Amino acid sequence: MIYTKTGDAGTTSLIGGTRVAKCHPRVEAYGTVDELGAHVALLIEMMVPHDSLNTYCDLLRQVQKQLFTIQTLLATELNLHVGCLSTSKTTAASSTPTA
Repeated sequence: MIYTKTGDAGTTSLIGGTRVAKCHPRVEAYGTVDELGAHVALLIEMMVPHDSLNTYCDLLRQVQKQLFTIQTLLATELNLHVGCLSTSKTTAASSTPTA
């Protein structure tokens, strides 16, 4: 068993220390994304023995990496990744094709 010594009043910690209810939408969301990631991993394992599906396995591994990133963002306090989000917007805007 793992003991965090923070008690369990129906709350959990985000990355950064903020306590939120275990039924908070963010906790529900990263739990759901985690389940999706598990299904993707199972699908990859089932496809690996079939050489003709290697391309799809590679694509699913990329999806899996993106899901891990999404989970991390959902589990992290907003003020800890605001710079990351604003950088993404800047990058997206700067890569917009011009006519």
